[in-house]
Amino acid sequence: MEFLLKDDLHQLEKAKAEYLAVKAFDDYNTQVAKTNVKSILSSKEGLMASFGAGFVKGLMDNPGNQKCGSSHSELIKIISLLIK
Repeated sequence: MEFLLKDDLHQLEKAKAEYLAVKAFDDYNTQVAKTNVKSILSSKEGLMASFGAGFVKGLMDNPGNQKCGSSHSELIKIISLLIK
C-alpha cells in the first residue's frame, strides 16, 4: 500500500517544506514592515503627519464645527503650517 502512495507522500513532504519556507519569508517581511512603520511614525515628520491627519479628520467629522466653514480657511491655515 505504501508503494502506491509513495509519490503522494513525497509530494506532501515537498509541499510542507515549501509552505514552511514561504511562511518564514512572510514572517520576515511582516517584521520588516512593522519595523519600517515604527521608524517612520517615530520620526518628526511621521508624528506631524499622523497628528495632522487626525486633526483634519476631527475637523471634517464634526459638521457643527463653526471653525470649519464652507471655505475651510482654518483648515487651510493649519495645513500650510504643517507643510512648513
